[in-house]
Parts: sequence; C-alpha cells; structure tokens
Amino acid sequence: MIKKIKLIIFILLIVSISSGAFLFFKQEQKQIEQSQTIFIKVSGAVNYSGVLPFKKGVKLREVFFKFFLKSNADISSFDLEEKIFENKNFFIQEKKENKKSILDVNEKDLEKISIREKIIVKLMEFILKNKGNKVTWEDFLKIPGIGEKTLNLLKKEFTI
Repeated sequence: MIKKIKLIIFILLIVSISSGAFLFFKQEQKQIEQSQTIFIKVSGAVNYSGVLPFKKGVKLREVFFKFFLKSNADISSFDLEEKIFENKNFFIQEKKENKKSILDVNEKDLEKISIREKIIVKLMEFILKNKGNKVTWEDFLKIPGIGEKTLNLLKKEFTI
C-alpha cells in the first residue's frame, strides 16, 4: 500500500513539474511573440483606416493590402518592398486629377458638363479671343449669361 502511495505521489510530482515547465515556456513564447509585434496606422485614401498589428519585418505592400487602398490612392512615393520593424503611421494621398485648362477646351468638353449651347458659343468666343492672355475666373463672370452656377461648373472641371 505504501508503495502505491509513493508511486501516486511520484506521478503527481512528475505531472506538476512538467505542466509547470510547459506553462513557463508557453509564457516565454508569448512574450517573444509580443516583442515581435508592431502596430501600423494607415489613413488617407484607404477604405479602412486605423491601426493593425503586424509581425516585425512585414513588407509595406502587405500592410497596404490589409487596409484596402482606394482606387485613387497614390502610393508612388512608397517603396512597397520596404520592410517595417517599428511602429509607424502612414498617410496615403489621393492622386491629383489632371484637369484640362479652360483655355484648351472645345465645345464637346463644355457639352459634357451640361452647359447650354448659347453659353458654349459665348465661352468659345471668349476663349479664342483671350488665347495666350492671362485670364482669371472673374473674367469669365463678365461674359453675359455666365453666373456663379456656371462658373462653379467650370472651376470643378477645368483649371486656368
């Protein structure tokens, strides 16, 4: 009977030592994993801005993929193969639109933005007359029939 009790105590001792060692190494592993984690914040031209955890050494390409870039995101200034080893913040600019100069428009360009035919004729006369001259948006307001509403349409679609 004493041999059985000693055997049971010995088995319990072995089990407790091995489970203690397992928990110790598991905790140490967790600390190592935590030290390998970085946090990256991305905002701007992304669908989901915020902060996400990544492993140290993650490529910027993988980071941007997780944040779902918008179609107009301008990432041309980033090295997508760069590896990140520390917490960082990134702001992604939107691509700048290449607007046409108002002095280079034609009748079809103006028709596309729903300008009336009479106004198109006056605009084209003004543009032809002032080709090569310095003009401002206020100069367009001097054309009979052009008001703030039409001027705002022109400003939205074209540059000076």
